[in-house]
This record gives sequence, C-alpha cells and structure tokens, in this order.
Amino acid sequence: MSRGHLPDGWSQSEGLHLDPQTARSERPLTLVLAGAGVAPQVLAPALRGTGFERTRAVFVDYLAGEGPFDVVGMADALAAQLAPRRAGSFLVGHSLGGAVALLVAAHLESSLSGLVVSDTGLNAAGHKDPGLPERLRNDWTAEHRVSFKQSWTARPPDPGIDSALTTYLEAVDPHPLATSVESLRHVSLDEEAPKITAPTAVLHGVHDRRRSLDDARGITQAVPASSLFLFDCGHTPLIERPEEVRAVLNGLGWLPSPFAPSPRPESRGTDAAREP
Repeated sequence: MSRGHLPDGWSQSEGLHLDPQTARSERPLTLVLAGAGVAPQVLAPALRGTGFERTRAVFVDYLAGEGPFDVVGMADALAAQLAPRRAGSFLVGHSLGGAVALLVAAHLESSLSGLVVSDTGLNAAGHKDPGLPERLRNDWTAEHRVSFKQSWTARPPDPGIDSALTTYLEAVDPHPLATSVESLRHVSLDEEAPKITAPTAVLHGVHDRRRSLDDARGITQAVPASSLFLFDCGHTPLIERPEEVRAVLNGLGWLPSPFAPSPRPESRGTDAAREP
C-alpha cells in the first residue's frame, strides 16, 4: 500500500510489526490506527502542527502483511512491541483502529503517555452496519465499496483525500478486512476500559452514520482520565475537520510540548465542542 505524502520522520508500516529501530527509539513514538478499510496516511494532516510532530509517528497498515487481523490479536501484537519502551508512547485510533488502540492502552496501563480515539465504542452492540462482514465475504461489489466509503463522511471529502480513500479500499483484500470487522462483533471492552490510566481524548462526529454518540459517551464513562469532543461532521473528524481536531489536540496539555488554548466549550459549527 502507498504511504502517501508523510512528513519526514513519519512512516507507514506494512503490517503490525514495527521496524526494530523504531520500536527501540528513544524518541517518543505515536502509532496511528485508521478505521477498517481507511487509508492510514489520510489521517496525517490533522496531526500535523501538533505535539505529535515531536514524535516518531507510524501509520499502521494492519491489513498489510501476514496478520493477525482480528482486533485482539492486533492489540496483543502492538502492545508486546510497545511494552518494553522507556520513551513516551502515544496511540491515535479511528473506528476499528480506535477499538484496537483502547485494548492496547488497557494492556499498557501506566506505560502509555496518551490516547486519542475517534468514532469508536467499547463494543459493537450499537454499530449501525451489522451486515458488513457478510458483504465483505460474499458480495463485495464496486457498488458496496462506494456505499461503504460514502458512509464515512457527512459531506464529500477533498478530491485528493477521496482519491486516496478509493485507491486504498479497492486494493485491500476483503478477506482480512472481513476478519477484522467480524472480530469486532465479538469483543467487549467494558471490563478493559477502566484499566486505561493514560489521558484520553475521545472525538466524535455528531452526524456519524456508523457509530452513535452513546458509543462515545460510553468510553468517557468507562475511561477515568478522558474527555469527549464533538464535531459537526460524520464518522471521520480527522478527515472532515482537520483544523478543528488540530485545535483540540493543541489544547490537551499532555502532548510533548505546550500548545494553544482549547476551543470554546459547547460551541458548534466551525468549532469542536467539549462535553463535561
């Protein structure tokens, strides 16, 4: 898969196994996990100009390589590589990637420096597309791929982003994708989430057609040091509202360097709103 245009010092992994030099680096490390079928590199613009640029960011293409492709197996593989690190480690996860990030964070407990998750949940009970695994295995037509991609955003994305999303989704083998999506249906993080001690930002698009606001609130109710930020967009604030996401990240206070103040709480439209 193409790594797209990533800043110097950032990279995209082919699978779950990190380069040993990266895993052992004394520089803070950020792992970025996109949603199922989403091109990892399209999340990069929202992270530029934030404290994540002070880290070595790896955009994990978990559908490449040899697996594992199930949520628990992916989390175990990543947690095992992060656990020995002494420098700071951060996680950014969207949708299915957010579920993996939550599980990794629960494994690492106090050794994780910070966590950002977007439009995900502690389980798939309220997921709005229960038929996706079956379509992936038995009827993954061009029409279904287009419909799947369109469900990610409330409005059409920038043409360059849309092209990257289309190219990636068309190249992905639907069978590993089906394995990852189906595995999410059998995972509950209700018991694991309270173990997360890292400061956590939960992002959610209020027009999300795949995950509900209750899913996002469930995370903040379970994770002790968490805050919820709402955006006027669909399933992908990091793609649809990169400037607003950047403003939220810059106001968190726990990234590697000091940043600007947070956006005004309870605002709508061009600003993100933070729930108490």
